[in-house]
Amino acid sequence: MGAGPGDGTASECDALDVDATWGPEREVPADVLLALLTGAEEVHPRGVRIRGARIVGEFSWQWQHLVAPLELLDCVIDQPIVLDHGELAGLTLKRCRVPGLSAEEVTSHSTVNLTGSAFAGVVVLRDSRVIGAILLAAASIAGADWGSERCALLGTRLRVSGVMSLERGSPPLVVGLSHRCPDRRDPVL
Repeated sequence: MGAGPGDGTASECDALDVDATWGPEREVPADVLLALLTGAEEVHPRGVRIRGARIVGEFSWQWQHLVAPLELLDCVIDQPIVLDHGELAGLTLKRCRVPGLSAEEVTSHSTVNLTGSAFAGVVVLRDSRVIGAILLAAASIAGADWGSERCALLGTRLRVSGVMSLERGSPPLVVGLSHRCPDRRDPVL
């Protein structure tokens, strides 16, 4: 039987709609994802793909080695995503609503795709290395105050082997560079 209007399927929920209601049947605990992605549980080599879910619980995954890629599509994430000092097989957050993303001193072995997602805070990629591209087309990053400036994407000493796409962002993205934001405290995610 196919999905249709009024049946509560993922196709009905818009992750970017702040007024959308997401019931408990759509909740996925972040710690379950961590167990899958770190190899504690067996997972397909292509990784974990979730569409139309609400990711609940603490998403503080510092120093983790994620052996499988994570792909979240049309999801709402309740807590800021913190991946600092980690190693990623790959990360995709497409059309997701995210409070903030910190991936400081991270190595990603594949493209980081944040296309169409809405970030309520800053995206921090400082001192990270991406073996692939960073895709931010149609992403919205509210950013945070950083001294006298507003910083949306902090990418000081970021190394990307592929393209970095910032197309059609709303509002336009501002990249925080070390010479523009010296000796200031970190923005709040």
